[in-house]
Amino acid sequence: MTPPATTRLPWLTRAAAWFPRGAELRDEDFADRHRVVRLVLAAHVPVLFGLTLLAG
Repeated sequence: MTPPATTRLPWLTRAAAWFPRGAELRDEDFADRHRVVRLVLAAHVPVLFGLTLLAG
């Protein structure tokens, strides 16, 4: 069961504000967010590689 919208977690509200919609996103902001997304995605590669080695 999902909590009511009035009891949203503060971090979720901040995270939602970090991703504005459409044309509201300036080029500088896009570059910063894109860099973070790339780092998060790149971090998955060594983790998956390690899990593959552990699984045999």
